[in-house]
Amino acid sequence: MDNFFEEITMSLEILNPYNDESITFRGIVLNWFMEGSNPEGLEQLLFYQAVQGQGTGNMGNKYFFAGIASEIINLNPREIEGAEAVAMNKVISEDPAPGFTLVIKNEITINPNGDIITDTNFYSGY
Repeated sequence: MDNFFEEITMSLEILNPYNDESITFRGIVLNWFMEGSNPEGLEQLLFYQAVQGQGTGNMGNKYFFAGIASEIINLNPREIEGAEAVAMNKVISEDPAPGFTLVIKNEITINPNGDIITDTNFYSGY
């Protein structure tokens, strides 16, 4: 398994749970995967994620968010490994609309051959 970095351009629609405003966000997701080991020599995969976005709601309000997530995954080369990294990011309104929490849930799977599959989902929360 090699270290790698990926940049993903995102576009998503999220509902503000406080005022039911539909918001279209545009932004980027940066994912870093780095190999490492703990003091006992156990192989680990370090996952770091940074996200930022801005959007406008159907009521004309403007919003923005930024956040980070990280996870350390202990690797066993004979098994499929799975991990979950969840980040709770505050969405700020530039207008009088209420802000809310944007939840970013990453499900990470590492196959025995070293392939990494990441499934990232976004949803709103209180």
